[in-house]
Amino acid sequence: MSGGDFATLHSDAPRWTAGLPDLPADPLAWYDLERLNLMTAVHQAAAAGLDELCWDLVASGYTLFLTRGHNDDWEETLRAALACTRLAGNARGTATMLMGLGLLGTYRHDYAGAAEALEESMRLFREIGERQGLMYALGVAAHVDGMLGRYDHAVALHEEALEVHRASGDLGAEVLLLRSLGQLLVEIGRLEHARPHLERALLAGRDGDRRVHAEVLYWLGQLHLAAAEVGPAESAFKDMLAIAEDLADPREEAEARYGLGLVRLNTGALGAAAGLFRQALALNRPLGEPLTEGRIRTALGILHCRNGQPRQAIGHLTEAAGIFDAIGIPLWSGRAYRALADAREAHGDRTAADAARKRALTLFTSVGAPEAADIAGPDADRPP
Repeated sequence: MSGGDFATLHSDAPRWTAGLPDLPADPLAWYDLERLNLMTAVHQAAAAGLDELCWDLVASGYTLFLTRGHNDDWEETLRAALACTRLAGNARGTATMLMGLGLLGTYRHDYAGAAEALEESMRLFREIGERQGLMYALGVAAHVDGMLGRYDHAVALHEEALEVHRASGDLGAEVLLLRSLGQLLVEIGRLEHARPHLERALLAGRDGDRRVHAEVLYWLGQLHLAAAEVGPAESAFKDMLAIAEDLADPREEAEARYGLGLVRLNTGALGAAAGLFRQALALNRPLGEPLTEGRIRTALGILHCRNGQPRQAIGHLTEAAGIFDAIGIPLWSGRAYRALADAREAHGDRTAADAARKRALTLFTSVGAPEAADIAGPDADRPP
């Protein structure tokens, strides 16, 4: 994978270095051919009690499973390796596999399960003095807390992880942490606090993992949009799209097209915005990523409301609210219900509008979101 394996721990299993073939030009194409063999190797290592080899094989495959969306295969290998390391009393391997389960939980939006796995992972890493592993686990746990609306604790965990980083000199991990902290601060409206973290991540990660670099560009684009800096936002999303297309990564391409759709929505180019949102939905459909779908449908709902089509808006926003409720993201649930209230009001159903607005206020208040302050009246013009 481009950018190396900066966020992966490795074991002390012996490595065969003699007569190795050249690295594949396209690692994902290699993975597509060898995925079943990789899974078989994990199970064989577990059966033979080769715990160090077993967990290292799984840890080395995180990015491959993730990029292709093979979450069931990823979980199967994680659990096989976790059982193997627990049986062997291998605390470092166990902590790493628990961290992997926590990371997988974030992509499945099972934040309660992720938090449980990460709590044990961090405890084990602390007990054995594994600072690098602790840094990685702290970063994932911080993201989980942010999604659950535990914002102050999430910021504190990010800061602890960055402090641990300073002793490790792991630049790739620093970029991930800075991006994650910047994302959290953008989401909760602390834009000027987010800006230096994202700008540092952009500079530090320019020659590193291109997918992470694309994610930094995405959140910089969101920051610029929230700060009414439309030109820089468009540039960031276009740069992200170029990387995504070059990598043939549908996940990043969907996010980039969604971001560009927000730019068009912001400037009133509703037809262009609708086209970009639909492209993003089509790219996301095979991935089955609910958070992305919910965000896109929220934007489409706001678009239809502005375009004088409240019935279509209600359809998209009802779906979006259901998605966010199902995966337990109160901030985005509140945003969908706020927009739904405006669409219901535009459709002439004041009772339903009041109910949706009350639901949004409850959600925003539950996590201390700044949107709670302006929920009393219609706010359809605020971009998602």
